[in-house]
Amino acid sequence: MLSGLIFIASTAATAGPFEDADRAARESRLADMQSIYEKILTAEPGNVRALKGKAAALAWQGDYAASQSTYRRAIAMAPGDVNAKVDLGYAYAWAGQYTDAHNWFNRALNDDPMHVGARKGVGYAYLWAGEYELALESFDLAASIAPDDAEIGEAAGHANLSLGHARDAIASYDRSLWVDPDRESAKLARHAAYTTAPILETSAQYGSTSGIDSGVRSAEVAHWPTMTTRLALRYDDSL
Repeated sequence: MLSGLIFIASTAATAGPFEDADRAARESRLADMQSIYEKILTAEPGNVRALKGKAAALAWQGDYAASQSTYRRAIAMAPGDVNAKVDLGYAYAWAGQYTDAHNWFNRALNDDPMHVGARKGVGYAYLWAGEYELALESFDLAASIAPDDAEIGEAAGHANLSLGHARDAIASYDRSLWVDPDRESAKLARHAAYTTAPILETSAQYGSTSGIDSGVRSAEVAHWPTMTTRLALRYDDSL
């Protein structure tokens, strides 16, 4: 999954090799992308833009250790580059190294507390680590900063669904689709929430009943086949 990586090489009128690397990235020719940046770095070992580009290519190919090392070189040369810190956080998160991922996302947030990519990164690191409540809190915070980001709503849906909150998950997917009605991944996730996690509710009230001093006063089980249709079976001793 490549979602979340901040690095995007500029498509402005710059040197030819960078444009070639951009094209290779868009066409998913990741080995070519890496090779182009390596050629640039042979001539200019301290080119931060090329270092970040190479690190991105390595991460997308699954070579996380080499990607992390390359990002750290770029950050050492440009310690104020917040995006590089976020990208390094993702390189750690994709490798399953969640403590290091949080470390770099938080470093980025120390530099820029409103950085949406870093906020989403924190949420994804919690989500992939199975800490769904913390993931949901992080995505909610990210949404407060960027309410028009469809990815955040979808990610919150994944966290809700993992918690067994199918109805809340569908509401999150709906928020994503409200922002981007054509977001296919949110459509598929919303459908899956209905087919794989039936939306059930149960409730019970206790107190005085008609037959004895105390006991079950009422109980109900309900199913939501759609967001607006509720089917319920209810027992009520007061009747």
